[in-house]
Amino acid sequence: MQESEALRVSSVAATSHCLAPTFPRTSPPIRIFSSFSHKDSILIPPTKTHLYASFFCTLICLYVVCGRFCKASCAFSSMCGLGLVPVLPLWNRLLYEFNASGFVSQVKVLFYFLVFRGVVPDVFSVNILVHSLCKVGELDLALEYLRSNDVDTVTYNTVVWGLCVQGLEDQGFGLLSEMLKRGICVDSITCKILVKGYCRIGLVQYAEWVMYNLVDGGIPEDVIGLNTLIDGYCEAGLMNHALVLMENGWRGGIRPDIVTYNTLLKAFCKMGDIVRAESLLSEILGFQNDEEFGQLKNRFVKTKAEIRDLQPTPSAYTTVIDGYAKHSGIEESLSLYERMIMNGIIPDVVTCNSIICGLCRHGKLNEAAVLLREMYTMGLDPNHVSYSTV
Repeated sequence: MQESEALRVSSVAATSHCLAPTFPRTSPPIRIFSSFSHKDSILIPPTKTHLYASFFCTLICLYVVCGRFCKASCAFSSMCGLGLVPVLPLWNRLLYEFNASGFVSQVKVLFYFLVFRGVVPDVFSVNILVHSLCKVGELDLALEYLRSNDVDTVTYNTVVWGLCVQGLEDQGFGLLSEMLKRGICVDSITCKILVKGYCRIGLVQYAEWVMYNLVDGGIPEDVIGLNTLIDGYCEAGLMNHALVLMENGWRGGIRPDIVTYNTLLKAFCKMGDIVRAESLLSEILGFQNDEEFGQLKNRFVKTKAEIRDLQPTPSAYTTVIDGYAKHSGIEESLSLYERMIMNGIIPDVVTCNSIICGLCRHGKLNEAAVLLREMYTMGLDPNHVSYSTV
């Protein structure tokens, strides 16, 4: 009912003459929305302006989520034509939805409307604007807003992320001193962004140096940072360093999880080292056997909760199955596939595709066709990879 009322008002207001708004000289020449130069004939009681503004903002957000930007623009124009000025939380909601729905370039336009209408943005508003600018690579403007507004750790982390995405990790690292000068805390998210950025450009050892220097400075270490570093070493082919990191994690109280093991499994299979991949998988399965018999035999595992963090996933099995199919024999893949089912892990489409690919590679087309039909009985929908392989 609320939406229909807003639609009715929107359709009436849209019939009025509209002119483009006048932006300050500092605003860019982007102008997508349009607003009205005079009040429409519809009279809204002053006591209900907030209610109607809320209706319009809800309607605009619904249009944006559905990807109907033209409708959202018309509703926004109607709202402006009625002289409705949303309160800051409603503006923030609009900014968030436009940014999250992919209409990134319009966030800047909305932000200028917000200021033009006399609403003072808060840190949340600035954070969304800065995030949208970093998404489209407008880092200079993002830095300008960063240094000319009241901001927080999230704002700095966003700009550091934007710089790292553009390969400017050193500039991102340099912002840390600026944060400290302004009394803004550096947190574990800042650390992870920088570590991932340096790993992405191949400077894994420097990434490790950065992480442990920040940890020594009081930043808490966690398994996500550990996994980021391990992934970086795996991508660089430095598997021994990755294994040492995992071992140090166990010893230092940062318990590796299934993501850690999946990362190592994928790297070993990619290198063709199936023996070490199988050893890692056996280690995971050994944890599960310990839990089944009520024993904690691993010297690092202290509680059953930690064992549950190491529950093997279909991805873990699929990685090794695919590795067997590519570098060893299809018999080993089928054997592990059977063990997977016996251990209560339901195969997914990717698992079956790996088996089908292996069977076809070894000339067993009939068996591949049989497995393709069995996928339906397992409740799996074969995709284009399944059919194109067979």
